[in-house]
Amino acid sequence: QVNNFITTENNSITGKNVDIPLILHESTLTNLVWLKSPNKFSDLPKRKLLSHVLAAKLPNENLWDHYIKFIDDQAEHEKFTDEDIINLKYNPIAKELLMEKTYGNPDYISFGLTQEILKGVKERNQEELRQANEKQKEDQQMIMNQKDEEMKRLQIDLDTSKKNNKEIKDDDYKLRSKIYNKKLSIIAKSSKVIVYLLTIMSACWSVFTLIYDIKGKMLYIILTAVVGVMPRIIGLMKPCTRKIMEKCKNKIWEGILSNSNYKDFERPDK
Repeated sequence: QVNNFITTENNSITGKNVDIPLILHESTLTNLVWLKSPNKFSDLPKRKLLSHVLAAKLPNENLWDHYIKFIDDQAEHEKFTDEDIINLKYNPIAKELLMEKTYGNPDYISFGLTQEILKGVKERNQEELRQANEKQKEDQQMIMNQKDEEMKRLQIDLDTSKKNNKEIKDDDYKLRSKIYNKKLSIIAKSSKVIVYLLTIMSACWSVFTLIYDIKGKMLYIILTAVVGVMPRIIGLMKPCTRKIMEKCKNKIWEGILSNSNYKDFERPDK
């Protein structure tokens, strides 16, 4: 029973010509483990592929050592500034550009290549700075747009609230006006009833007086004038009121003219 495994990245010592090698390559062991339980790491092949792609974009140790040695040699002859050395050695973009321009071959390393790498590093730094500034502007614009939308929403809510308050006030005013108009209508009708009653009472009193207390011609004229003028003073001469008053006056004059002492008397309103 084997409790320990030995893994390596060197394919030359993994024993490809034997059925059961003593040393396993790390990729072989990874594949065996993944095949045992593929559901636990379903995205492992994709991650491995991405890892290999990213590794292919970076220089290997041999290429990088030649590159660093060339830069140090050129720096001794003062062909690079301190800023150039920092960009060439420590900027991650320099590694990518080194692989792109040499294809992993250290024989392509030259002073002209380092100048191209410096130029590419500066251009990418400027591009990243420009993108960062644009992103910052977009974020600021988005924040301003959100504030504008919030202000518009608050303004809409305020306008809606004012409109609702105005509608409530209008409804309250209409209700109050309706109540006041109803009260005024009741008062007007009550006043008319009172006027009608007073008119009828006055007419009855006049008839009673004319029948039982006729003293002279002036009394009839005064009573008739009072009965005829009173509704006009009050200002409620409705058609119904006029008809009632005309009937009352006619009754009064019929009583007066039926008296034999006043046969030759003429009605002043004729």
